[in-house]
Amino acid sequence: MYLKAISLFALMGSAVAVPCASGKCKRDVTAITGAMTKVQAALADLDTTIKSITASSSPEALVGKSKAVTAALDAGTTSVSAQEPITLADALQVQGAATKLATATTTTIDDLIAKQAVITQAKQAQTALTQLQAQKAAAQKFAAAIVSKVPKAVQQIATQSAGSITAAIDKGVTAFGSGSATAGGAGDPAAGNMEGMEGMAGMEAGAGGVLQRVARKSSEPGRMRFDPESVSDLE
Repeated sequence: MYLKAISLFALMGSAVAVPCASGKCKRDVTAITGAMTKVQAALADLDTTIKSITASSSPEALVGKSKAVTAALDAGTTSVSAQEPITLADALQVQGAATKLATATTTTIDDLIAKQAVITQAKQAQTALTQLQAQKAAAQKFAAAIVSKVPKAVQQIATQSAGSITAAIDKGVTAFGSGSATAGGAGDPAAGNMEGMEGMAGMEAGAGGVLQRVARKSSEPGRMRFDPESVSDLE
């Protein structure tokens, strides 16, 4: 439903210019999707390291790859923040990249949790928790930067989608935070307030609400007509 909503917006908004704050557009959707791809690559490297962890593993490799993910998120935030707002058509590309990134994040965190007993035995549980907390904070900023660049008409939907990335990391924070508390360590699994996706029903409801703002039924059954007064919502 999200993709259908964005596609319809793109068709309606193809002739609507998105204003540039600077007067000289630096609108480059590839800078946004490229930043996501770099984070995804860093996650893949981290996942490979996680899968190879044993009880005798040194923490250096895990820390190094984890910090690389945080660095990629921070660099992405800087890059995205420097861009002008994107168009509705561009938002469709961003959604595709966000879906891939969310999947990669979930896979990495699930693999990390699967290794929790081994990581704890290797005395790296607190290290893992600290890195997860740093990644969550960086992911929140990255998601906020991305959402700020999509058209206002779909920002709420984009927030729900981007939030799934942070929610996946938060799952790891909760798992290792609980483990650290049991072992007498410290952790704050409640840090941050970014929520994940509310489910397909919520997405459909959100998309439907926005669609009602840009189109309305005519007096003739089965027909829809464009409401010019809603063009401002697409900017």
